[in-house]
Amino acid sequence: MQGFKERYNAKFAKAPVKPFNLNRALNVEPDRLADVLCWCENRYVGKQLTFSHDRKRIMLEENEITHGLVGKFLDTFAFVDGRFEVRSEGRSPHYKVFDMDQRVMDHS
Repeated sequence: MQGFKERYNAKFAKAPVKPFNLNRALNVEPDRLADVLCWCENRYVGKQLTFSHDRKRIMLEENEITHGLVGKFLDTFAFVDGRFEVRSEGRSPHYKVFDMDQRVMDHS
């Protein structure tokens, strides 16, 4: 494998037409990259303030804000590092996760 890169470049490399960099600057704040590089889905909130995600039942904490979410969609974010977030209009309501074994995990 030694020298492969040099042989490959000698055979296939082409000089750029223009000598300056035409790549666009990243238009996302670096701390927002996690929001871009994750799995995002919309979920419908039922009458009991619940929705399903990844074979789990998510129950929103009951309060004035979450009652307004019944019958609407909110965003779920599953990050590469395993974190999971629920957001609606930029806010993250408190919720509990019921897994297949019916263990409750509080996410306040």
